[in-house]
Amino acid sequence: MKHKTKYVFFIILLCFLSGLAAYSVFDLPVSTIILDPGHGGTDPGAVSQFNGHLMEKDVVLAIALEIREIIKAKHPGLSVVMTREDDSFIPLDQRAAIARTTDPGPNEQAVFISIHTNSIGIESVSGFEILIKSMNKKIQFFTSGIQGWQLLRYAKESDSQLNAALNRANTMLASAIRSSVTDMFPDMRDRGVKEQDVWVLNASAIPSVLVETSFISNEQDSNNMASSEWITAMAHAIAEGILNFVAIIQ
Repeated sequence: MKHKTKYVFFIILLCFLSGLAAYSVFDLPVSTIILDPGHGGTDPGAVSQFNGHLMEKDVVLAIALEIREIIKAKHPGLSVVMTREDDSFIPLDQRAAIARTTDPGPNEQAVFISIHTNSIGIESVSGFEILIKSMNKKIQFFTSGIQGWQLLRYAKESDSQLNAALNRANTMLASAIRSSVTDMFPDMRDRGVKEQDVWVLNASAIPSVLVETSFISNEQDSNNMASSEWITAMAHAIAEGILNFVAIIQ
C-alpha cells in the first residue's frame, strides 16, 4: 500500500510540474474549500434497504460537517464554505453558483468537493470512486454572467488554456483524495478516478471532484455508513486528501 501511495503522489507531482511552464489561475494557492453534501430536504438521495431508512443525504452531510471541522483545526487559514449545513434542499444550479462565484481572493483559488454515496441494482458491487469532469468537456469561462474579479482572473488565458489547466487540477485533487482514502481503508475496493459528464462538475468552473464514498446499496458498505466511527474515518481521509492537494499547490 505504501508503494501505491508513493506512485499516486508521483503522478500528482508530475501533473504539477508539467504545468509550471504554463502557469495558470488553477495553479494558484488554495484559500477556499467548498464542500457540497449531496441531496437534502425533500431529496433523500439513495436509501439503504439494510439499515432501516438510512439515507444518502444524512450520511454525506455528517461526513461533510466533520471534514469542515478537521480542516478548520488542521489548517485554520483556509476558508470552508458549505453548500448546505442542514437538511435543506439546494438545487444543483445553486450549488454550482456557489462554487463558481465564491471569490477566493486575489492570487488564490477555490476548490469544490461534492460528497455522495453510490447506489446500483447489483448488491455485490462495493467500494469508493472519485468522479471528475470529462477531459473532452469544454467549459465556457467567459459567459454573460461573469463577474469583474473573474474577468480579471481569466483575461490572460484562452478557454483552451483554462480547460487544460482545470483538467490537470481536477486530476491532482482526485488523486490526492484517492490516495488518502486507500490509506485509511486498505480493505475497501478502490474503483479509481473516473471521467463522467456530471453537470455540477462542469458548471462549477473550478477544480472539482465528486467523491462516491461507497455503495449504500451494498450491505457491508451500508452497515459501515451507519457507524459514526466510519463516518469520522471517511471524513479524515477526504480532509487529509484535500490538505495534501493544498500543500502541493502551495
